[in-house]
Amino acid sequence: MCNCDIPYQICFYIACPCHMLAWFILLMVTGFLITGRIMVMASKFYFYTLQVKKAPDLIIEEQRPISVIWNLELWSNYDRLATMIAGMTDKMKDTIRWGLRLDFLFMFFAYGAMYLLVRLITHCHFQTAVWAVVWKCTLRLPLIAWIMDILENIFTAMILNNISRGKANWQRIFSAIKWLAVLIWLGVWIVYGISLLR
Repeated sequence: MCNCDIPYQICFYIACPCHMLAWFILLMVTGFLITGRIMVMASKFYFYTLQVKKAPDLIIEEQRPISVIWNLELWSNYDRLATMIAGMTDKMKDTIRWGLRLDFLFMFFAYGAMYLLVRLITHCHFQTAVWAVVWKCTLRLPLIAWIMDILENIFTAMILNNISRGKANWQRIFSAIKWLAVLIWLGVWIVYGISLLR
């Protein structure tokens, strides 16, 4: 019973949210593909300048491409990372910062789609007791990955401004946790798909 002063009520009754979830997922996936495509196209123009000694008296400058995942996120050598950052022009750093800002929009679509897909499978399809627990845990993975991705972007921006070993190590830790959460999420879906074939 409503005790408010509004003379009428508008009620929405959703008998089954599966179709609505499917439409939300479609919107999320569409946004994911569009923003992802823009980011991939932009990353092709990421490069840094490295001075290479060809001879005792000959030093030339080479422009080398930057892999966002392997060079910026999951780097393996700090000295190489510091050399790469030092070899970026201010304009290139600004371009990467623009990419980081766009990545926040990409995160919303990517992790939103991951979350809603788990919601769809748990609500709209019958699950055994074991899989109900697995999906309940899997539901938290997109949120973990999202938080780690945000922290990773913040520390990446800090590294571009002033690199230090401490900030770089934290950035790599956040990136590693993010990718681990995403890979576990994908692994759950693969195992679930295989279980359906039996």
